[in-house]
Amino acid sequence: MCPGFAFPPIPSHYDATLYLGTLYPITTGKQPSRNLNSIGAAMKKLFWLAFLFLVVSSAPLRAQEDELKPNQEADRQAITNLEQGFAHAIQLNNSTIFNTVFSDDFSGVTYYGEVINKAKQIQLIQTSPNTYSFVHCSDVQVKIYRDVASVFSLRTERGSIQGRQFSRQFRVLHVYINTPRGWRVIAQQETQLPGK
Repeated sequence: MCPGFAFPPIPSHYDATLYLGTLYPITTGKQPSRNLNSIGAAMKKLFWLAFLFLVVSSAPLRAQEDELKPNQEADRQAITNLEQGFAHAIQLNNSTIFNTVFSDDFSGVTYYGEVINKAKQIQLIQTSPNTYSFVHCSDVQVKIYRDVASVFSLRTERGSIQGRQFSRQFRVLHVYINTPRGWRVIAQQETQLPGK
């Protein structure tokens, strides 16, 4: 810049355009009018059109999500039947259902705090010194979240071990995952309730 040189001011009735680095004034004869109300109205229309587009385009997605939901009542009944099957298998010291329904990466915690895997769970059932006269599963509470279910139940056991009678109850938590082959138990936590 040269000392003492300044650009002349552009009158307010000019509309200035920058074209290839050169400033060309365009004479309009009057001040450009900008109606803020019309701009605001246009923005509101644009906002509502965008909102309507989002609502309409998301409707098929919601329909697909509803179609993907499993039949929760049928799943709830299937899981309840599995829980009752576990109680019956414990009474018979039969590990077949555990071998079928427990996943290969199953992990659980027994009522006395031992962390076990599937093989250990099956071994505990097969080698149990308990003789059961009654094992019953009740108060089954199934909560399904798509392909995962958490199940609380109350297991009541009566029987004997080495000639001594016992009667005990356990709160059991099972976590299931739905696979192409059906519901599988992936985790378990047992808590023995205080005796009478």
